[in-house]
Amino acid sequence: MGTHGRTGLDRVFLGSMTERVVRRAPIPVLTVGMTTEEAKATEETEETERIER
Repeated sequence: MGTHGRTGLDRVFLGSMTERVVRRAPIPVLTVGMTTEEAKATEETEETERIER
């Protein structure tokens, strides 16, 4: 399961679906973090989407 690595207020307001799944799953769950480049690209895309709304 992929993770965004959100911290601070983003995590408080958006929550962490991965964290919920990991905590509630009856079986082990493998999580995979993004590379730095992927994280930056995702942040830029999300920021653009927020501005467009």
